[in-house]
Amino acid sequence: MGMKKWILGFIIIILIVGCSLKSGWTQSVSELGVSPKELIERLTRIEENQKNLQRQIDDNQKNLQRQIDDNQKSLQRQIDELKNVMMWGFGMMWTGMLALMGFILWDRRTALLPTIHALKELVLQQKKIELALQQYATKEIRFAQAMQVAGLL
Repeated sequence: MGMKKWILGFIIIILIVGCSLKSGWTQSVSELGVSPKELIERLTRIEENQKNLQRQIDDNQKNLQRQIDDNQKSLQRQIDELKNVMMWGFGMMWTGMLALMGFILWDRRTALLPTIHALKELVLQQKKIELALQQYATKEIRFAQAMQVAGLL
């Protein structure tokens, strides 16, 4: 039982010391020189300033997001324009290459055309000469024998 009294007394002493210290630490509003009405007004202004700051932050975030969106749209438009330019460039390049190939084929054909005509004329002339020689060989026996040896008859 002596121990319980000792613990109870210790707790009472701690409470008394705690209450006396608490009253020394805290000052009343009147001791600070500020009335409760002024304190409420100051707190109200602080809340209004905080709301204004939050509104400004929100507005700045909206403006920043709008600028980001505008920049993305502008970048996408520039990319689209670059794609169009590249597609036109490749189209023009392929068109030019096909036109060049067509010109080369046309030029080859026109360059070979006179040679083909000359060759046909030579073949026709050769046939005429062979016909003339065969007719002559029918009249001359020795010439006919020479043509047979050459394999022309």
